[in-house]
Amino acid sequence: MALDKDCSIVLELSESDPLFDTKKKLLQDKGFNTRQQINVKRSSDPNWLSTSVEVMLQIATIIKSTEAELYFGQDQPMESYGPRNELEALNSILQLVEASFSGVCQMQKNVLQELHNVIVDMICQSSDKRRPKTRIVEGYNSAKEKQLLQWGENNGVKTRLQIAYVEGAGRGAIAKEDLKVGDTALEIPTSLIISEELVQADMYHALEKFEGITPETMLLLWSMKERHNCNSKYKMYFDTLPEEFHTGLSFGVKAMMALGGTMLLDEITEAKEGDNGIRATSPVVERQGQGQTSTARTLCSISDISFSQRLNPMNPLAPIMYIVGLPCRRRRERVWVVGGEREWMVGGNWWWEPGRAEVFVLVRGAEHGDGQIMCREKPWEGSLKTGSVALLSTQSIPFQLLLKYLISHFCILKNHLHAEYDKLFPALCNEHPDIFAPELYKWEQFLWACELWYSNSMKIKFPDGKLRTCLIPIAGFLNHSLYPHIVNYGRIDAAANTLKFCLSRSCSAGQECCLSYGDFSSSHLVTFYGFIPQGENPYDVILLDFGSAQDEFTDGSSISNWSTHMVRGTWFSENRDIFYYSLPSPLLDFLRSAHSPVLHTKALLPENLKIEIEILENLLSICNDMMDELGDPDLDDRKSTNWDVKLAVEFKDIQRGIVSSVLTSCHCGLKRVKHELSEMDG
Repeated sequence: MALDKDCSIVLELSESDPLFDTKKKLLQDKGFNTRQQINVKRSSDPNWLSTSVEVMLQIATIIKSTEAELYFGQDQPMESYGPRNELEALNSILQLVEASFSGVCQMQKNVLQELHNVIVDMICQSSDKRRPKTRIVEGYNSAKEKQLLQWGENNGVKTRLQIAYVEGAGRGAIAKEDLKVGDTALEIPTSLIISEELVQADMYHALEKFEGITPETMLLLWSMKERHNCNSKYKMYFDTLPEEFHTGLSFGVKAMMALGGTMLLDEITEAKEGDNGIRATSPVVERQGQGQTSTARTLCSISDISFSQRLNPMNPLAPIMYIVGLPCRRRRERVWVVGGEREWMVGGNWWWEPGRAEVFVLVRGAEHGDGQIMCREKPWEGSLKTGSVALLSTQSIPFQLLLKYLISHFCILKNHLHAEYDKLFPALCNEHPDIFAPELYKWEQFLWACELWYSNSMKIKFPDGKLRTCLIPIAGFLNHSLYPHIVNYGRIDAAANTLKFCLSRSCSAGQECCLSYGDFSSSHLVTFYGFIPQGENPYDVILLDFGSAQDEFTDGSSISNWSTHMVRGTWFSENRDIFYYSLPSPLLDFLRSAHSPVLHTKALLPENLKIEIEILENLLSICNDMMDELGDPDLDDRKSTNWDVKLAVEFKDIQRGIVSSVLTSCHCGLKRVKHELSEMDG
């Protein structure tokens, strides 16, 4: 965006935007160009100012849209794009206006000031509609947090926030005074930011020749040691961190089993499995110089699956393990290994019938005096090398029965992250015991560090242009919200040499001041942060996989050329008319194209309505299968007091709610279409 010399606002879609083609098409459909000039001069029209702002907001909303917002926003009013999008779009215009006051005449300044006031009023009106009430939990001992704030202020931190325990959110940052749009709530000097430079002097000489070590991995190792350093500059910061991070990475067996049939089970598994080496992540990545977003990257790389075992309860002399194909949303899935006493390494994929699980009973190779393998009641016929695996038998049993059996008799003790840990230790402790004391580098501490960097790190752009993964003391108390006060952060102010957290909407004294971590689904937030946001998350979607049919029927000339189709809660859409049904237009257009490749019109003709009946019935069938896969609520899970099971149950309820809303929309749509068709026939 830019302001030209004639005092007209120019809004421009960057060609580097990954969604450039889709946004360009949508802008053109609405009569705009990718570089659109909006005249902001005073005119005789009494509504000239509000009209100009509305036009700018339409363009900025599209420019700032995410993939999900574009997917669900077609044929919908702009406000349906979501509160984050609206706030970011308004603030992008506001920042442009504020940057344009210098170098213009007084008349232009007056126009710009009026424009500024209108935009701020729009932000405030939006904030008044979405102002969650902050409930402070009294009696919470915040001595450590107060010490950290004092330490920060002694070292140059400027803050207008205080720390308190917020009901439903844990520790949070509370505004000490009324804060306006543009005010700086928190300012952190770069000297307090924890980044890879800290590792250089302390550990780099020991790690530089260690194969596969990345700067992010070094930060993990540094934080494991610094956490216990009584003389650390950051002792106050580490003292405020929890002993355990309750994120999806720490989910136990019961919680994982409770997630059967959900995307979250996949996401947690993929996060643990990984493909790009250990690296700390954060949603706070610079986007087009102003906003922040990213997808969390994975922690480790391993092709095998490593778990521990218990002995066969039927025969303690025969160690066994079970390879279980969990029925998830795809027909081919990873393998979970549970049970036994020793560690196993198994890789590959298995197929199974949806709703059932194939159980492969395996026996670990064990050397005996005669070289034979003892299996249950008789020796294995033939010899196996130590560590090899023999398939004894298979059976197919109902999935729910299998889960109860596994929960009763087996537990998963190791995961993919452990394999990455094993690559580092005990090798580093043996080679550099002066730096890597064994008592500080145990597996539990490694997992703690991984979760610390996943849940608290930010990607910060420094004046030298480099994007670095950092921990920001005090800023970690700013919680995520679907209705954030701060959306633009992540760039060091070169003049002040500080990181500033400025408000994009006002925050009253006593209210919790929140960030937007990004446009993340609840599954992502559970996996890497350990919470489900309060309110209805517009980014909670369920992906639909149509396989090769999707490629076959996608029209490359259409804005509906989406590589992925999805659904979300239909309560976000108010367009329940025939041809819409509160469902995403790209999905409906795809289903129509799959039915017939000819161009479809939204005319109330009998042949069109008959197609509508078929696609709605098709979607009904798909969603009924999804609901069956999610299963009925488990009463034992609902009674559980375990934090991870409770979180898993809450997430699964969200998934059921989404699918249920789609089913309801399909049923209502069918009823309406059939009624319309009967009226035509009658």
